Amino acid sequence: MDRKKDGAQHRVEEQELQDYLLQLDEIELEAARYFALSDEQFYWKPEPARWSAAQIFSHLSRFNRPYFVQIKAATDQARERGITGRGPFRHGRYARWLAGMMEPPGNLRMKTPRVFTPASEQPAREQTMESFTKDQIALRYLIENADGLHLAKVKVISPVSRLIRFSLGQCFRALIGHEKRHLLQINTLTTHPDFPQR
Repeated sequence: MDRKKDGAQHRVEEQELQDYLLQLDEIELEAARYFALSDEQFYWKPEPARWSAAQIFSHLSRFNRPYFVQIKAATDQARERGITGRGPFRHGRYARWLAGMMEPPGNLRMKTPRVFTPASEQPAREQTMESFTKDQIALRYLIENADGLHLAKVKVISPVSRLIRFSLGQCFRALIGHEKRHLLQINTLTTHPDFPQR
């Protein structure tokens, strides 16, 4: 569905950012489906080493929030320094590669740093869903706030290592791709033959 034709309006001029906001719309619709799971389904996992839907949503919040801090710092500094521009932007090969690693189908297996692991084996359901919803609002704000900045020249330092730097545009791509990859992981759970039916 073309959400632009369907009346969805986003308060940004930059096409790259418009695309990210449209993808967020779709993520929020898909997440709502999983929020409607029963408690048994929400906490189910096929084996102890795997994550449940609840743990996946917990992981997403623990992953996103340190990046939000870095993005806010980078955009504030960029505003002060006047690093503005209009696209289309040419992001470097390394930044594109970094972002691409985060996207589905996620064929490259990476060990999750401890700081990003789910808060518990059974994170509180309402708190977990509320945190994810607030994160989507925050990410939407950060994307809208980046309108007018040079999305390729502004750099975001990874909270994992200062040696890892994304361009601002590719950082948004990475966060959205990471969410998509884990929502696909939840979808895979729901199609498992042993997944609870209700």
